[in-house]
Amino acid sequence: EILPGYIHTKGMLAAARQGDAVNPERRSSSCQFYIVQGKTFTERELQMAEARISATINEDIKYTEEEIKAYMEIGGAPWLDQQYTIFGEVIEGMEVVDAIGRTKTDPRDIPLEAINIEMEVIELRKKKIEKLYDFQYPEEE
Repeated sequence: EILPGYIHTKGMLAAARQGDAVNPERRSSSCQFYIVQGKTFTERELQMAEARISATINEDIKYTEEEIKAYMEIGGAPWLDQQYTIFGEVIEGMEVVDAIGRTKTDPRDIPLEAINIEMEVIELRKKKIEKLYDFQYPEEE
């Protein structure tokens, strides 16, 4: 489920899961997901994130120049990389995600007022997505 080449930049959709102590196999939840908002990072902060993630998963990871640029310009949540399954990306309506991010929350980070999300999932072939949204899928190994 957790694949290299997918990072938690702003707008990514990923599957939630229980923590490693309860779920050492890191199986994704079948009914919960999150949308990454995050913040921008410096190169030094990303180097520290690489070290933390590498220690956590017992495998060296190194961000590409493109990934570093994305985290520095778009932002995201690099501490989640290689920990959770990314399965999609917001391609329209990011202003809604930003509005949700500005919502007042309690000390546990739960919104003070319920937020309902209505969305439409459209299934398209990769070639159509690449053409419509000027998007390039990572090459498969």
